[in-house]
Formats: sequence, C-alpha cells, structure tokens
Amino acid sequence: MWSAVVKMERREVPIVGNAEYSTFKKLVKYCFSQRRKQIGTILKRMGIEPIDRLLADAGIEHTERPERIEIERWAKLAGLLVRMTIKTRK
Repeated sequence: MWSAVVKMERREVPIVGNAEYSTFKKLVKYCFSQRRKQIGTILKRMGIEPIDRLLADAGIEHTERPERIEIERWAKLAGLLVRMTIKTRK
C-alpha cells in the first residue's frame, strides 16, 4: 500500500482570473476526460482553430498530453481562447 501527503497553499493571486475561469474549467475537464490523447487532437475535436498558432502562443507542443501541461500553460491557453472568442464576436 502506498500513501502520500499533499500540502496545499492558497495563492495570493489566482493563476486564472475570473474572466477566464469558466473557459479554463471546461477546457481542463474536457481534455482530461479524453484518455491517452494528445492536446492537438483534443482541441481539433472541440472545433478550436487555429490550433497550431494557439498552442505555440501558449507554449504547448501539439503532441503533449494533458497530464504533462503545467497549470500556468493551461491558464495561458484558456486566456488565449477567451480573447479569441471575444475577437470573433466583434
């Protein structure tokens, strides 16, 4: 049997702002529900475009799996998606 202790500390400033939180939550939840898939494939299935530019701007490789992406890069990707959505609505 294995056990572990996890220590959590509250951040002074959240990594994800209020404007991005909903997108961040949906994105991470969906991506982690897709077992053994690469992030580029997952975003393509979600209908998100342009994938290559979006991932490059977030510092994420097309072939990375969700569990290898740090929270900061998830936050960056969510922020880019929010800004992209706002631009297309105008």
